[in-house]
Amino acid sequence: MAPAGGPLIERVLLHPPQTYTQSIHYPAGDAIDLNSQARWFYHAHAPAERGCSDHGHFHLFLPQTAFGDEALLAAP
Repeated sequence: MAPAGGPLIERVLLHPPQTYTQSIHYPAGDAIDLNSQARWFYHAHAPAERGCSDHGHFHLFLPQTAFGDEALLAAP
């Protein structure tokens, strides 16, 4: 993707915005997988808060039920 010059988020969102507002979640309200209940969102950082080749990053969340009973018993 680096040679193409576009961030990963443009390949993930069905309708990527023309510009990104810093700290806003994309997609709005988070994306959710209905089978696993996994959620994710992407957000961009201010240019002063990122490296020259960085745009932003993803946050990924899995519900505890995705890890099975053994993981739930080991959780603090």
